[in-house]
Amino acid sequence: MVLQRQVRLIPTLGVWIAALAASWVAIWRLMPPGPGAILASGVAFVALYVALMVRLGDGYLSFTLLIPAMILLLAVTVVPIAFLIYLSFFQVTILNFRGHWPFVGVENFIRVFREDPLFLPTLIRTLELLVLGLALQFALGLGMALWLNRRVRFESLLSTLILLPMMTNSIVVGMLWKHLLSFYNGLFNLLLNLVGLEGLPWLTQMPIGWAQALPALGPWAVEHLNANYAFLSILIANTWQWMPFMFLLLRAALRSLPVEPFEAARIDGAGAWQTFFFLTLPLLKGVIGVVLLVRAIDILKTFGMIWALFGNATITRVMPIHIYTVGIQTQDYSQGAVLSLILAGVSVLVYWAFQRGFGRKAPAWD
Repeated sequence: MVLQRQVRLIPTLGVWIAALAASWVAIWRLMPPGPGAILASGVAFVALYVALMVRLGDGYLSFTLLIPAMILLLAVTVVPIAFLIYLSFFQVTILNFRGHWPFVGVENFIRVFREDPLFLPTLIRTLELLVLGLALQFALGLGMALWLNRRVRFESLLSTLILLPMMTNSIVVGMLWKHLLSFYNGLFNLLLNLVGLEGLPWLTQMPIGWAQALPALGPWAVEHLNANYAFLSILIANTWQWMPFMFLLLRAALRSLPVEPFEAARIDGAGAWQTFFFLTLPLLKGVIGVVLLVRAIDILKTFGMIWALFGNATITRVMPIHIYTVGIQTQDYSQGAVLSLILAGVSVLVYWAFQRGFGRKAPAWD
């Protein structure tokens, strides 16, 4: 019955979409671009939408109410992505933006790999920040959540203090850590000096001593894997700001776990580590997957905090900053579109990997 109703709805929706498209085309051809054309397009949509609701009646209300949301979703996601894909196959810069766009096929993609010397180092740096940032933030967030899941004095106050960095703007976080890590008067180096140690060259390209001293791998890690204090500064600042996000969701998940399996494990003589590895982690698997996925996508979009710390320095540039530099500052729109699509592809691969790793249900407990 529902399928038959949906089939009968298709012709009516087809006519309505055609009428809406025709009215918008007529408006933008007859009126000059501007607020007037936008207002007329909105009025046309409202009028046609009301007519559709009257025509279909209450029987199709569950479908017609979805139309505005679907159009908005199409406008803010599908259309921009389609335009980026279209743009990537043409040669478009500030010089010919209002003129002829030569079709170049996949040449823009080839140019990114062959002619952009900063692309691969930037991509590696972004992926390295993704892996190390996720690992640090998850370990610290889970540790804090497990600690405050027990009876701790001043629990509410401690939870509030832990969450404060997450509520701070990324630019402010970057400026804060730029002062904290200053070589001459930063808090970190002042504390090191107080205990008789030399200050560290934070915010510089100086290699990390212990990493450089690793046999065989040390120099290679410094040159290719960003084993320097600048990248370490980014990692510290990003972890400080977003570890509370992990803590918040994991602590809520711990509070929602059933108590019966833990009581049974205690009666059976399971130790703390056995309970954690064979009971707590499997029960948290679904939540862990969601939390890691959200943070992974967010790390891939990191911009403001790094920009506040280092500006557009090439030694700390990640993919969002590289896209901004090429697409907006250099105004090579085609190359910017290609870089954006590559980053989007990385995000899709990350999502697929987490779906494969964490998509299965956690074990059920009777």
